[in-house]
Amino acid sequence: MASAYSALLLVFFFWIYEPVSPIELGSSLSTNFPPTSWPSPSRLFAFGFYRQGSGFIVGIWLASKPDATFTWTINRDVPHVSSNATLELTKKGKLLLRRHRNNATDEEIFIANFTGSASCAQMLDSGNFVLYNERSKAIWESFSFPTDTILGGQNLYKGGELFSRASAIDLSTGRFHLKMQDDGNLVLYPVDTLDLPLDAYWSSGTDGKPGIHLILTGTGDLLLVNQTLHTIETVASSGSESNSTSIIYRATLEYDGIFRFYSHNFDGVAKYIISLMWYVPRKQCEVRGFCGFNSYCTMNDDQPDCLCLPGTAYVDPNQRFHGCERDYNEGSCKHTNEMSSLYNITVMDQIAWDDNAYFQASMSEEGCRKSCLEDCNCASALYELGNCKKQKYPVKYAIARERQDQSSKSFFKVALESIKSSNHSSAIGMVPSVIQRTSKKAVVLILVMSLAFITWRNMEINVSKPEEVLLSKWAYELLVARELDRLDLGEDVDRQKLEKMVMIGIWCIQDEPGLRPSMKTVVMMLEGITDVSVPPRPTSASA
Repeated sequence: MASAYSALLLVFFFWIYEPVSPIELGSSLSTNFPPTSWPSPSRLFAFGFYRQGSGFIVGIWLASKPDATFTWTINRDVPHVSSNATLELTKKGKLLLRRHRNNATDEEIFIANFTGSASCAQMLDSGNFVLYNERSKAIWESFSFPTDTILGGQNLYKGGELFSRASAIDLSTGRFHLKMQDDGNLVLYPVDTLDLPLDAYWSSGTDGKPGIHLILTGTGDLLLVNQTLHTIETVASSGSESNSTSIIYRATLEYDGIFRFYSHNFDGVAKYIISLMWYVPRKQCEVRGFCGFNSYCTMNDDQPDCLCLPGTAYVDPNQRFHGCERDYNEGSCKHTNEMSSLYNITVMDQIAWDDNAYFQASMSEEGCRKSCLEDCNCASALYELGNCKKQKYPVKYAIARERQDQSSKSFFKVALESIKSSNHSSAIGMVPSVIQRTSKKAVVLILVMSLAFITWRNMEINVSKPEEVLLSKWAYELLVARELDRLDLGEDVDRQKLEKMVMIGIWCIQDEPGLRPSMKTVVMMLEGITDVSVPPRPTSASA
């Protein structure tokens, strides 16, 4: 009885974990009929065609449910193939992608370039797809050509790079890369830069140690090691001491520019728990270039948002991270004595940037403001500790300080007649088509709420009308839509003064302390000494 039970258990084991034979010459995959992929022995990884939308992606993925996790792709910048495509390990030992149209081969792409011919291939449980010659020696492997991910047992050698994907679902090359530099430093940069220290937004700090490289071990240690595999620096660790076949470790540079280290813990029914073990940088707004030129990053309800600098407007309001462009014609800047009639200066206490200035000199605060106003090349000026740094367009790395620095001010040149208003391209929430008669007290309440928010964040405010509780968001929607005149105040109200009051109030109740103006700046705004720019949308916490 016991032997029969053992035999039944053995049959069940082989049914679940049926051995996968090496992929022989002449084997092929198709988008139109099975097989569409070659699995690893454990069937946790697969290589082949994976359906996405109306097409297919060719690559390697974690094949478990409920969602596949891509770890490698071919033809990265043209990742999708339509139906009527095949993958073939040819009789001549080459790995080919064939696209077919009208029952004829339209295009052939070599997936793997190597010397000689392959005798067989195999999708390994490590996530590595390998081609072998007749002596069973590996002549090509996907681990040698990482895209955005390294897995347990994989190396990122000197000069190697990971490139983020374009978005959560677009696997083409994105906006950030991780570079294993020749000097031994592991560094994160935006793409399309010179990879200078100014461009870096995280590094391992191991420069001056040439010859080291990055490895993710099977036990979940992300290490920088030398040529003898001696550990120079532990970048991250899972804390595990054993190499478990039920845990797969993965380090991925994701589309948002953050380098994340995960563990995938599998159970017996091919479901798994994904755990985030470590990541850098720790804050989304620390990613250089996350927001494009002439914009800065801020957090809105725990989600990153990109806001235009004064004097600029979104390139694409639907893709705010694409940056902003000046909202006035450069040609309108002609003569110094005409500047005050064409431009004004907007002052912000909490915005700075790390770009190299084209001009800097010691001068007074008023001298810095005037110098930028009268200089055709000056888009903005940063005044710090008596030093004036003038900046041309584009401003690459603008940042919002978390804390106000009273010794620092930023001056932005704003055209009096702009092409389009800064931040007016923001996504606007639904404004009620019928707005009830509102008391003047409700509008003034914005400033009351501002002072209350600064002093007592959680104080209870008693209002007579429900809509006054969400007044700041409501007023913002009307402001950016330029429809504040739809408020029926029951009396004549100066529209410009009303807009200024609303904007000042919303600046004062920003959820991020670094975005709130100082009381001195608020007074200057109210007195008309300093211009008021359009503020970011209030968050639910500040509304």
